[in-house]
Amino acid sequence: MKPIALLLLTLLPLPALANPTEEAAEEPVEETADPAPDPTETPSAAYADYPSLAPLTAAQLVQHNAYTPTEDERSLGTEDLLGSTAFLSEAVIRLDPEVDSFLSLDYRNVDIRELIARIGKVEGRHVLYFGEPLRVTVYANVVTPMKALELTLAAADSDLTYLLDGDVIVVGPKNLVTNTFLYTEVVVQKRLHHLQAEELAALAEVQGIEYAYITPPEQEGGTTAISATPRHLAHLLLLVEALDLEQNFLTVDGRSELILEPLTLQYISGRQFLSLADKFGVRAGVVADYSDEHLVYLTGPETTITALRRTAAAFDIPAHADIGARGSSIQALPLLLENVAPAEMKQQIESCPIHFNVLDMGDGRKTVYALGGQVETVEAVELMQSLDEEGARLLVISSGSTTKSMTTLRDQIVKETSLKRAQFTVTANLGYGDALHYLCCIATEEELAEALPYVTLE
Repeated sequence: MKPIALLLLTLLPLPALANPTEEAAEEPVEETADPAPDPTETPSAAYADYPSLAPLTAAQLVQHNAYTPTEDERSLGTEDLLGSTAFLSEAVIRLDPEVDSFLSLDYRNVDIRELIARIGKVEGRHVLYFGEPLRVTVYANVVTPMKALELTLAAADSDLTYLLDGDVIVVGPKNLVTNTFLYTEVVVQKRLHHLQAEELAALAEVQGIEYAYITPPEQEGGTTAISATPRHLAHLLLLVEALDLEQNFLTVDGRSELILEPLTLQYISGRQFLSLADKFGVRAGVVADYSDEHLVYLTGPETTITALRRTAAAFDIPAHADIGARGSSIQALPLLLENVAPAEMKQQIESCPIHFNVLDMGDGRKTVYALGGQVETVEAVELMQSLDEEGARLLVISSGSTTKSMTTLRDQIVKETSLKRAQFTVTANLGYGDALHYLCCIATEEELAEALPYVTLE
């Protein structure tokens, strides 16, 4: 089949959306595709002036209970890829089941491409957009992602429609996006900055991504022609988005080489892992294999790879082999530290007799994550908040089946030492089956010495 030259194609997902109550900033000038070799093959002359990538935005999506990391915590990879967009981690990070999620929309005058990108992300699919850039106002309360997409397209007051092709949503005019279009080879022009056309082709062949051709530019600084059916094209462009970054290449013997580290997951899928990485703010440096659902590739600086390895170690566990409708059996609750280094906090909280699990991403951010169930993560964060002071130390004194036994011991220690009641805390029930509460004291080492005679735990 002879390929169709489309000059507009937009690959999504995109940078985060702006606050729904605000209008997006003026769009910058974007890279445009080369003219089609045969204008008769172009669906519409209007397409010719549109960018091959959606516009960048410096705005952030406002999420419920969102946590915004500090300037120091922003990923350099994310900055390179998305301009000035900062990542956002949800207040509670869970491994979601691969079932329908629900969302609410309340957006006014936003770029439709950015909105459907977000919807596609919630749905766990990639979005290819073939259409004019429009602005829409949409309101919907508690609907599925696909219903949200339908409402968004209806709000555009245009002839837009969509088709599903595996993990890709194809959106565009009704006269273009038909069942036969899914089997049509589409041509886009893409300017590669670091990744070579030959490397992209080799990666595609290794992963089993089919394409008609990937033609290098005729001159330096030119564009690479990529032709494939929409679904395969989406995955080719995803490879470009994730890998065409300077940080992913090492200079070996005077030559720039792309470094990829394969990581085979046992209990979660590559798509779930990419979703987790995104929630932890690592939006560059990882791609999922097209053919093997449990294989991902890591790349980028050592700090990025470290963060990804630690994310896998925390969530790729037997308990996640069969995620139920309610999602992950463990969650990650973040805490932004001000005074204590993450590694030091992790060591102190995990070395105590209570079996806490703390994730330090190891990529320079000042945030640590308490891992586990809802009760223990809340307790761990509350203890770490108190420990985030110079010289503060944790002493777990005793445990018991009731809070009364612990408060009684606390009152005895306060009466017999110079320690204050405010320096003690009694945990919620952290037992499995039988009730188990702990009495903890947070103070300086000198002050804690007075409480040592009362310790009953090793």
